[in-house]
Amino acid sequence: MTLIRQADANPTKAFFVRMITRDIELEDCILDLIDNSIDGAWQLEGSHPMSLESDTDLSKYSIDIEVTPEKFRITDNCGGISLDEAAEYAFTFGRKEDDPRDSYSIGVYGIGMKRAVFKIGRKILVTSTYLDDCSKKILLKYQ
Repeated sequence: MTLIRQADANPTKAFFVRMITRDIELEDCILDLIDNSIDGAWQLEGSHPMSLESDTDLSKYSIDIEVTPEKFRITDNCGGISLDEAAEYAFTFGRKEDDPRDSYSIGVYGIGMKRAVFKIGRKILVTSTYLDDCSKKILLKYQ
């Protein structure tokens, strides 16, 4: 009698985390998060990071960073993440083949925020207050 056994070829979570974070420094992770905030401000202003028009004013936007031995927090007022973006894009790894490339972002693979989260800590809480059509606020919490 021939026995057939199937091997589990799936990577472990620890291996996956080590692989996507091994070639990035902590400073680069923080810069990726800041870049996401800046991209949000550019998007709100209808401008583009590679062709910032002289009349684009980003002075009303802010990015605050708090670092203590217990936590790292980055807070901004640069637009937030919509519920659809969170569900379909923000927390997935990589971009889907048919996803349009954002014209206001320098990101390519859609992995910067995820790499930063895994490199910086073990627990994440994302809270996003997003104005949908300038009429209703959507509060998104992801933990």
